[in-house]
Amino acid sequence: MQSGDKKPELKVLILEDDPSDSRWIKEMLLKDREVSRFHLVWCESFREAVGRLNQEKFDVLLVDLNLPDSQGLETFFQLKTECPQLPIVLLTGMPMEEEAALEAIRRGAQDYLAKSRLDSATLIRTLRYAVERKSFDRLKDEFITLVSHELRTPLTTVKSAVENLGMGLAGPLSGKQLKLVAIAHNNINRLAHIINNMLDLTCLETGLLKVRPEPVALAPLIQAVTEDFSALAAQKDVLLERELDKKLPPVLADSDLMAQVLNNLLSNALRFCRKKITVRLQKTDEGAQVSVHDDGRGIPSGRQKEIFNKFVQINRTAESGGGYQGVGLGLAICQQIVAGHGGRIWVESREGRGAQFNFILPMRGAYG
Repeated sequence: MQSGDKKPELKVLILEDDPSDSRWIKEMLLKDREVSRFHLVWCESFREAVGRLNQEKFDVLLVDLNLPDSQGLETFFQLKTECPQLPIVLLTGMPMEEEAALEAIRRGAQDYLAKSRLDSATLIRTLRYAVERKSFDRLKDEFITLVSHELRTPLTTVKSAVENLGMGLAGPLSGKQLKLVAIAHNNINRLAHIINNMLDLTCLETGLLKVRPEPVALAPLIQAVTEDFSALAAQKDVLLERELDKKLPPVLADSDLMAQVLNNLLSNALRFCRKKITVRLQKTDEGAQVSVHDDGRGIPSGRQKEIFNKFVQINRTAESGGGYQGVGLGLAICQQIVAGHGGRIWVESREGRGAQFNFILPMRGAYG
C-alpha cells in the first residue's frame, strides 16, 4: 500500500490501570503502521485522564470501566461530562461488566469491546468507526439545533397572533371560534415545549449547556417547585405531599437545571397518578436523594431500563390528564442533567403499584 493510501493518524487516550493489558492493546494498535496509524497516550487513573484531556486534544477514548478512582458506569458518565464531544469506546474484562457497557451505549457510548474476544483488526475497526459515527452525530446535532432555532421565531409570531385573536384584538369572536383559538393555542404550546426539549437535550449532549454549580439547599428548592404544581394538582383532585429533610446541608448544583429535573418528574407524576404524589428528600450513604412517587399503574419491568433513552415512550395510561403530550425527551434530559452533576437517576416500579423516580446528588458535589 502506498503512503498516500494511509488512513489519517488518530490520537487515542487509553484509560487502563493494568500495565499488561495496556501493553497488549498498544501492540495490537501499532501492529501494522502501514495500514493504520495511531498516536497513543496511556493513563492509569481517572484523575490522570482528566488532566490530559484538559491539556491535549484527542480523537477517541478507549476506557476500562473499573479504575482505582472510578468504578463502573460512573466512569463513563464522568468522562462524558468532561468531554461530551469525544467518542468513547469501553473495554470490559468480565462478563458481568457487559451489562454496564450496554447501558453506557444506551446513554451515548459508541461501542464496547470484551478483552477476552479482542483482536487487532476488531480493535482498529471499532476505534475508526467510533470516530466516524461521532462525527455524524455532531452533524445531526448541529442540524437539530439549527432547525429548532429556525422554528422558534415563526412559532413565537404565530403564538402572539393566536393570543391576540383570543383577546378580541382583531374583533369579537363567536364561542365556536374561541374554542378553535384555544385548540390552536394549546397545540402551539405543545410544539414549543417539544422544540425547547430538543434544544436542551442537544445542548446537554454536546456540552454547549454547562452545569454551573453553586451551594444549593434542596429543601427550599423542592418546596418552591412543588408549590408551582399545587394549583394544577388541586384542579385534578390530586394530593401533593412533601417529606423533606430540611436539615440536609447544601449540595453543589445548578439550581435552574435541578428545577428543570423536578419539573419534568412532577409533570410525569401528575399525568399518570390516580390521587396522590409524594416528593421526598432524604440523606443516604451516596448523598442527597430526591424521590417523586405517583400512585398510577406503574411501568412494566421489561421497559424500565430504557425509559431514560431518547424518544422512548412507555404506553402507561394517563390516570388524571389528557394523555401523553411529548416525544420522549423529558426523562433523557433529566438523566443528562443528573449525570452532569456526578449523580445518578433511576426508576422503581411495580405494575399496579405506581412508579417512583429517584435521583441522588453527591453531598460534596461533582465539582468539590
